[in-house]
Amino acid sequence: MKLKGFIFTCSDRTQKECFKRKFFGMHEDFKDRVLQVREGDYLFLLNTNQDELMGIYQATCDGAKDIEPNAWYGKFPWQVRFRVLREHKPVLNARKRLRELGIHAWIDALNDEQVERLEELFEMPRIEKASDFNQKYPIGAIKTEDGHYVRSRAEALIDNWLYSKQIAHAYEQRLPGESEVYCDFYLPDQQAYIEYWGLEGDPEYERRKECKLRTYREQGLAPIELSERDVSNLGDVLRRKLSRYGQA
Repeated sequence: MKLKGFIFTCSDRTQKECFKRKFFGMHEDFKDRVLQVREGDYLFLLNTNQDELMGIYQATCDGAKDIEPNAWYGKFPWQVRFRVLREHKPVLNARKRLRELGIHAWIDALNDEQVERLEELFEMPRIEKASDFNQKYPIGAIKTEDGHYVRSRAEALIDNWLYSKQIAHAYEQRLPGESEVYCDFYLPDQQAYIEYWGLEGDPEYERRKECKLRTYREQGLAPIELSERDVSNLGDVLRRKLSRYGQA
């Protein structure tokens, strides 16, 4: 199947609204590019302030004008809705990485070969600089009660429950040693790791899950694992699972 893709851009100021409304927008100068977008096309988002490329997203409609006229106070009327196709950590130093792949952010469209290169780039294991480990990537649409940005409603519920119980926690902490794996939540006082498996049953997701669990085993760690069904009874489940750490 031929893949077609587009890179949209945002700033720190406009990114939050992109994810809140689940669509991207461009100003009048890029009308022709947005009108090329068709439902099913692959989309990527470049934060020009942070020089980070985010993805992978998929258009859920054709590009059009004023899908939501009031978004961004009307400054970016050419818009397209999207869904998250596969979530990955942002690619840092994005402009340089794009140039290395022969991709320029302002071309009209990415062809199938360029889309495949970007998919491979997101799938590639990455170790960022130590100074980046604690960076709070604004990668989700949901801001939790303690100010974390998370990827899903379930993760927000977990984060908010930990905060309500005054349990210190970090979101997306790298595992010890030379691991390239990040846990969903790390509890420093308990030295415990929490993993929420939200897409069980998806073959690719299951493959990544098993790779992640293998890393835990190699490190001699046993994460607290939560599934989608645990979320409906989150308090009881977490209290029980945390009891082995002396946390009631």
